[in-house]
Amino acid sequence: MKKQRIFVAKKYSLLKIKWLDSQGCSGWQRKDKEVLESMTAMPVESVGYYLKADNVSMTITDSVADVGKNDEQYRGFLTIPKVAILEIKCLT
Repeated sequence: MKKQRIFVAKKYSLLKIKWLDSQGCSGWQRKDKEVLESMTAMPVESVGYYLKADNVSMTITDSVADVGKNDEQYRGFLTIPKVAILEIKCLT
C-alpha cells in the first residue's frame, strides 16, 4: 500500500489541489474500442480554502463568511480522497 503524504495547513489557507477524478457514462453504450480507451481518470485542479483533513480525505470550500464568529458559513464543500491527490500548493 502506498504511504500517505503528510500535508499540514492552517484553516482557511488557500490551496490549489491537483487530483484525479473518476469519469463514466450513464445509460447503455455500444462496445466501442475508441470510447473505452478514452475512459480514464480525469485530472482536475481545484482551488479553495482549507477546512479539514483526516486520514483519508481533505475538505476545501470556495467561500467563507462570518470568519471568527461562532456561526461561520461555508459555500461549496469539496472533499477529495487523499489517494486521488497528486499535488497540493499553498497559495497564501
